[in-house]
Amino acid sequence: MKSLRRFVLSGVTLVLMLGLCTGGSVLAQKKGKDKEKAPEAPAQAAAPAPESAPAAATPSSAPYKIGVLDLREVVRQYNKRKEKYDRLQADVDRLQTEIKAMGEKIEAAKKEYEDSKGTLNDEQRLELKNKIEADVANYRSEFDKRQRQIDAQEEKVLAEVFKDIEAVLNQLAETEHYHLVLNAKGGPEGAILYHSPTMDITPKVLEILNKQSN
Repeated sequence: MKSLRRFVLSGVTLVLMLGLCTGGSVLAQKKGKDKEKAPEAPAQAAAPAPESAPAAATPSSAPYKIGVLDLREVVRQYNKRKEKYDRLQADVDRLQTEIKAMGEKIEAAKKEYEDSKGTLNDEQRLELKNKIEADVANYRSEFDKRQRQIDAQEEKVLAEVFKDIEAVLNQLAETEHYHLVLNAKGGPEGAILYHSPTMDITPKVLEILNKQSN
């Protein structure tokens, strides 16, 4: 913008300079002619031309309407997301209790093995060791299985949440004529470093979402 501003100022200066130079030559010529003949009576001023009516605004000349949305805040404050996450957390707690019980059982078997391996023969020690290793492998398998279940449920919840947000954004764009909505990601890595508070549609989107979820 600074280079553009300097360019514009340079152009204005050039126009003024040309005008002054032209005006100076006209004055010089007029002084020479004043010596040859008397000044003529001033001509009657021409009537001003009627003003034309302002052109009607066309759709293409209308300004673009831009909104800014804090998507992270919308997801965090969306009541439907909160309710589904509460239910999901209950599932997590239940599965965690099951996994914890399996882990405690393995730890007890390890302690029993260490305490009694001096009194066991080789075959008994091998059998108990193999059982502990099988329990550990089963524990890891069940842990991964439950983690995948939780991840899948969370992805399903978030997909539903983002679908709801998209529907509300489309509704606002249609009714309030938004051309563009930007995600106000915070921090130095955000795409938007500043925006006017009047452009923030986060409260409006949240209000619509939470009313629909009730």
